[in-house]
Amino acid sequence: MKLFTFLRLVFSAVFVFVASVNYAQTDGIQVVRGQVIDKTSDFPLMGALVEIDGIAKTMTDVDGYYKLDSIPLGRQTIIISFFGFQPVIKSNVLVTSGKQVEINVALEEVVFTMEEVVITGKKDKSKTNNENISVSGRTFSIEESKRFASSKNDPARMVQNFAGVSTSADDRNDIIVRGNSPLGVQYKLDGIVIPNPNHFGTLGTTGGPISILNNNNLANSDFLTGAFPAEYGNVQAGVFDLKLRTGNSEKREYVTQLGFNGLELGAEGPFTKKSRSSYVANYRYSTLGVFDALGISFGTAAIPQYQDGTFKLHFKTPKTGTISVFGMGGVSFIELLGSELDSDDLFAENDEDVRFDSKMAVVGVNQLLFFNDETSIRNFFSFSGSKTDILQHDLLFDSSFTEVDSRRLNYFNEFTQQSYTVGSEFKKKYSARLNTTFGVKADIHDFNFVDSVYSDDYNNYRILRSFDGITSMLSAFGHFQYKFDEYWILNGGIYSQLFTLNNTYVVEPRVGVQYHLKKQILSLGLGMHSQQQPFQVYLVESTNELTGESIGLTNKNLDFTKSAHVVLGYDLNLGNDWRIKAETYFQYIYNVPIELGEENTFSMLNAGADFGIPSVDSLINNGRGQNVGIELTGEKFYSKGYYFLSTFSLYNSNYIAGDKKWRNSAFNGNYTWNILGGKEFKIGKHNAIELDLKYTAAGGKRIVPIDLERSLLAGEAEFDDSRAYESRLDGYWRFDIRLGFRKEGKKITQEWAFDIQNVTNRQNIFSQEFDIKKGSIQTTYQLGMFPVAQYRVTF
Repeated sequence: MKLFTFLRLVFSAVFVFVASVNYAQTDGIQVVRGQVIDKTSDFPLMGALVEIDGIAKTMTDVDGYYKLDSIPLGRQTIIISFFGFQPVIKSNVLVTSGKQVEINVALEEVVFTMEEVVITGKKDKSKTNNENISVSGRTFSIEESKRFASSKNDPARMVQNFAGVSTSADDRNDIIVRGNSPLGVQYKLDGIVIPNPNHFGTLGTTGGPISILNNNNLANSDFLTGAFPAEYGNVQAGVFDLKLRTGNSEKREYVTQLGFNGLELGAEGPFTKKSRSSYVANYRYSTLGVFDALGISFGTAAIPQYQDGTFKLHFKTPKTGTISVFGMGGVSFIELLGSELDSDDLFAENDEDVRFDSKMAVVGVNQLLFFNDETSIRNFFSFSGSKTDILQHDLLFDSSFTEVDSRRLNYFNEFTQQSYTVGSEFKKKYSARLNTTFGVKADIHDFNFVDSVYSDDYNNYRILRSFDGITSMLSAFGHFQYKFDEYWILNGGIYSQLFTLNNTYVVEPRVGVQYHLKKQILSLGLGMHSQQQPFQVYLVESTNELTGESIGLTNKNLDFTKSAHVVLGYDLNLGNDWRIKAETYFQYIYNVPIELGEENTFSMLNAGADFGIPSVDSLINNGRGQNVGIELTGEKFYSKGYYFLSTFSLYNSNYIAGDKKWRNSAFNGNYTWNILGGKEFKIGKHNAIELDLKYTAAGGKRIVPIDLERSLLAGEAEFDDSRAYESRLDGYWRFDIRLGFRKEGKKITQEWAFDIQNVTNRQNIFSQEFDIKKGSIQTTYQLGMFPVAQYRVTF
């Protein structure tokens, strides 16, 4: 009843607001503007033709900027062309009254091999922003992150729909790429690597329940799943190559939004009317307490508290070139109190109280300076900081387990990491055929890691980590692209890095080849890739088994985990809107940290299956693993009012540890299938209703079974490691639906969206745990049906 009361109040408020602000709805017009650059050199293209067929046309100025006035509202098609470059068609661009439309385009120079060439534009949405990506890359738009059902405006949840990406959890946005751990995913923002951009995320991990990333500030970005070009380093599984958009340099605009992610306020505009310098900033504050009061459960009795902000400042001067300053940060706090539990909880355990506090911030500066139209340098600097504080108290029960007898501090954590990054990338375009990029970077990390756990064996606290110091990662890369003709493209390069904590280093070759036919692309990617261990792993204190005293950092000299990637792809474009894509891959992984011993099944390849980083000492780089699979994608890009996407991944992920047996990895779900689509129904000239549907099915989560008999004797969960990951939970599936409504006023655009995740209330299993009170293994289920409402205004 609380849910229906809430919905009734929401819709009542909505219609009152609509009546008050839309009294003067007209056949409104809007401005479409942007910049056109050379995709290879990033140099602005003067004189490019930009037109909206039958409505307006213009040419870019000396800095590559254009502006089209008096464009009718609705979906428009924009054509951008320049002599000697492949034209680009941007179809179904949504023009609204509340916000000017910015379309920035990078044109690719054509390699002429015949006496006469007729050039026609393509709606080639399958290409990535980064032209150096040969395989396993996909561009995603911000409209997709808003439109796809159950994405919750989160890029990580949105890419779960792509081939090769899987998840089997409702509560977090960790993603599994081709059977790899989520720890192997890297986030880059405007070319700079950033720490975990999620609330309630622990250091070294990449996921969390709620994203700090704000899709109102993001531009179209790339997502990569393997065989990365040479510019991407220290990563094994996947890369979010995210771009922040610049603010409107001509007009001040505002946005306000209320939904699952919080109450949000945003503003953007020019610093002065005469310059192209601009700002954009957004602030968000948690509203989950309101949802909880209305009876909408999000998986825990605790109420998460968080807030975050994002900004970008953009400056352009003749002497200093283009300078952008960006920042993002968030704070979060939650209490998971088992002492107050009266039902199942996804996060809280019934035998412990946990208080978790996290903070994250990053500030970056980019300078892009052109020496001429073929040569440029990008200098960058960033500072990032992350901090977590965790207090875990064990609940000690009386003999009847009916009430708490006392509490004992079982685990204490205070991790602080500050990182400084400085580097440069030099680009040189020699001709339409050949271009090169070279880069160097230094990352300096300052740590203060302190944590300890109570040990019953020693009746005292065992120090897990106690480190205060500085280390660094130095890296360099070189990349070239050569176009033999209009059919063959070769990408090649070398990446190298040195970790000064233990002086380990690697040199890694990468190569990618594409063969283009009229509607088909064959691609091949090969490369060596390595990744350092999470910093916490190097700093684990080993202890004397008899006394519990520290004997040093036995993990300090661990090498990188290394792998070889091979990817073969086929892409078929059926007309302008339909696409079929297939990729098959093999990833051989070695140098994996494991424990010695014929009975040990531990491997760092399985780290990330839980919320934190394992505290295991005396590891050696003797483990191996392999991931192999095939991925199929069928897609109709948005046109004629609808879209469709179906992705299917069939894969196998295995590892070998100290027991020298090949086992399923913790992430070997074996299959993932997503099918989603949507339709936009026009209401009048400018208003529209959107209906989006999604179905997801995936293999169940792999588990290490609980040994009930040993657990009863020990009074805590004991696991049967000899059967590690042999079995798994029931298969995961759910059906989601999204209903949206967009209304154009005279000067504002209003949008409502209502998502229902897991419409059928499917009881997907979250975990199986030992319940000390009941003396049995209990099953905890995931969220079930979960409604999310959102209201957004731009003006």
